[in-house]
Amino acid sequence: MSEQKALGYTQQLKRWTYSTIVDPLRDETKTEFDEKTVESICEAIRLKMLESYRNGLKAAGRPYPSKAAEGRPAYAHAMRNLRG
Repeated sequence: MSEQKALGYTQQLKRWTYSTIVDPLRDETKTEFDEKTVESICEAIRLKMLESYRNGLKAAGRPYPSKAAEGRPAYAHAMRNLRG
């Protein structure tokens, strides 16, 4: 059940990212973006949201195990992939 909720939330976040960021930017610039780049941006946003959620749990005194590598935030890996 929790996997369905997580998947649903991830899909909602992706839809929100497209409708709020990607589509208006495409419309305004009349530019078609590389889908791989757009997916990398969506993934970076998703990871940042997850990091924020986990930080909220920690602040509330409910620790969540960090998946960050080498002491960097989890979204740093996605941003590194975005840069090439």
